[in-house]
Amino acid sequence: QSPRPTGALVRTPPPGPSPQMVGANSEKIAVEEIKCKTLADNAQKDLEEALPALEEAMKALESLNKKDMTEIKSYGRPPTLVETVMQAVMILRGNEPTWAEAKRQLGEATFIKQLINFDKDNISDKVLKKISGYCSQPDFQPDIIGRVSLAAKSLCMWVRAMEVRGRAP
Repeated sequence: QSPRPTGALVRTPPPGPSPQMVGANSEKIAVEEIKCKTLADNAQKDLEEALPALEEAMKALESLNKKDMTEIKSYGRPPTLVETVMQAVMILRGNEPTWAEAKRQLGEATFIKQLINFDKDNISDKVLKKISGYCSQPDFQPDIIGRVSLAAKSLCMWVRAMEVRGRAP
């Protein structure tokens, strides 16, 4: 005699998502898509703002020469605006924001080249926050600083461009 089946188990697939669930998920996805598009648009806008400032600052740096650096370095006690610009430059470079350190670095033959090749894509949030404090000062404007020192004006443009670039994605 052959064994007889005693009640075979029949598996039925679980029910799929209801039309209401599919509709709700589609709405959530659409909302997330809009949020992503807005973020992408804002990031693009920030980048479009940063690039011209960066290009202008790079041209300004490239126009500087040893004589310009000597002008800044020659101050025993620099004008306040020049010292402020140099503090911001030192902070971006990860150095002590003192006049003594700024003078030492201004004497380096590769100082301008180091600024031109600065890693603008990896500015820490901590540094960016400090630099934003400088950039938000009403007199931290290239045109205002240019009345005191043309070389400091170019360095101010560079600092401001790094701050804008640091905020961009």
